[in-house]
Parts: sequence; structure tokens; C-alpha cells
Amino acid sequence: MTIKTLTLAFLVLGMMVEVASPQAPLHLAPSQEVFGIHLGEGFAIPECQQSIVSVERLCFKRFSWDRGPLEGEIPIYFPEDASPEMVAGPVLALVLEGKTEGIRFYTLGARSADQNLSVLTSKYGKPSAEPIREPMQTALGVKFDRIFAGWFFKDLTVILDSGSKKVNQGEITIDTPLGRQWRHRQAEETLKRKTPL
Repeated sequence: MTIKTLTLAFLVLGMMVEVASPQAPLHLAPSQEVFGIHLGEGFAIPECQQSIVSVERLCFKRFSWDRGPLEGEIPIYFPEDASPEMVAGPVLALVLEGKTEGIRFYTLGARSADQNLSVLTSKYGKPSAEPIREPMQTALGVKFDRIFAGWFFKDLTVILDSGSKKVNQGEITIDTPLGRQWRHRQAEETLKRKTPL
């Protein structure tokens, strides 16, 4: 999901929640832990000491050019035997002022969409609005449903997009309010850099 798509997702789902229940107060999320990482707390994951092809414990890897303080999205890696089932690729931890304020990761897209929706519903309850199922088709004619769902809490926002561009790649973001604000700012800055009509 691009930053532009993510921003649109926040806006659309936010409006859906307001229309569905304008008087309903937001509650606290049932859990702020994602894959054993506590959101809103200090980023305490050690740096990888070996190749990311095979790690022995949870660790993060800096980009080769980045030697400053940890800030922004940081790739983290799990040992092969502890890799989360929903994840296809690295998990990106959003670190702001030393705290983990969000998690973003890719999924297997349409193939795992219903299962991912079920896992998120088991953890966070029913989505804040009825999930959107959008019929899609690849250039080769393969048809699939793109599932879009969101959970909005006072202290957490969870977004599932099962595949905006590719049948085999979806995305899940789980953010604290600070993490959500950061993503909005990033989206706004990206849109400002676009060439006007």
C-alpha cells in the first residue's frame, strides 16, 4: 500500500466509523502488543550481529547508510522458527523519539486475506465498520477480492489492505496515535512533492 493509499484508507474508514456510530466513544485496544513487541514503549530490540539471512534472535538491521539515531521505520527480523505466520518479508517497526509507535508488514495478499481478517478480528474484535470487499483483476485476468478493514481505538489504529496493487501482496499497519500522525505527515509531504497538473 502506498502512503497515498494509506491516507485515503484512514479517511474513508474514519468517515465510515463516524457515519455508523457518531455518538460511540472510542475504547482502548484489547492489546498493544504485536509479535511480542509492546507499542508505545521504548524500542529495546538489539541490532543484528550477523547476516539477516539467518538470525538467532529478534533483531533490527540498519540500512548501510544510516548511522544516526534510530528514527522512522526500522526493519526487524525474527529467527526462522519464530517468524510470524501472517508476515511475508521483514517487519517494519516505527520508532519515534526512542519508542515503538507502529508496526507495518506485508502479507501474502489475496491468498491470506480472509485468514488475516479472522486473526485480526480474534485479537481486536469486529472491525469498526463493515469490511470493504472490492473485486479486482490482474493484467492476466486473475480475479480476486481486495479486503479493506480497520479497527479504531483510542490508543491504536489497525488497518488491513489485502492488496491494492498486487494479488500476492497485502499490508497491515498497527499504530499508536503518534504513529498514525507520523504516517499522515509522511503522506502529506509525499503529495506535496508531486508535480501539479
